[in-house]
Amino acid sequence: MKDILKPIIDDHLNKFIKVNLKKNLETNRGHSFTYDALPKEFNIYGACTRALDSSIGKLYELLIVELSKIYNEKTFTKYKDKTVDLGFERNGITNILQIKLGGDLDKGKSEKEKEILEETKNLLEEDNKKVKTYIGFINNKNGYYQDLFQNEISNWKQPNIQKVFKEDEILVEKDLFYFITQDKKVFPEFYEITTEIIKPHMEIYLKGVKSKYGL
Repeated sequence: MKDILKPIIDDHLNKFIKVNLKKNLETNRGHSFTYDALPKEFNIYGACTRALDSSIGKLYELLIVELSKIYNEKTFTKYKDKTVDLGFERNGITNILQIKLGGDLDKGKSEKEKEILEETKNLLEEDNKKVKTYIGFINNKNGYYQDLFQNEISNWKQPNIQKVFKEDEILVEKDLFYFITQDKKVFPEFYEITTEIIKPHMEIYLKGVKSKYGL
């Protein structure tokens, strides 16, 4: 698995670091006059975090697609004119997923993700496909990461999302990886591999930010 994931992570984060160290993060702060009262390093690190969250979310989508290619019959991210984060076929069923980093979607964003899935599902069903839809979450902040390999879905609470998606449509952390791969060993291995590879990139990024802004 490491041989497959490492080139993707290295390429993605090398590009991210190169691009973001060229940006002026001092002008990329929160949209509030209260930020003027904060020390410089607060605004710089805040901008770094916002940029990194978005980039890491995209990275995990790429990695999960690669995992699906290993374990499933057919993997795709686009069907006709509709795009989803992940689609794959297994045992005569086409599964389509939207995947988010974190678990704090508001009701409006949850409904948008549901709409994307339903529109894609309709297209697939027009071609006589049997379809199931899901929303998956990685690195949820609401307690789930405290016991990455043992917690059950019943511990996960996000009312805005649960109003839009049924319980059996929500896949969190290890449940998401198990659903895609059908192998309980994959998530612990994935966690260790990605952490190992990402860490030195983040050290380089932090060092570059500190040097550029005199922190």
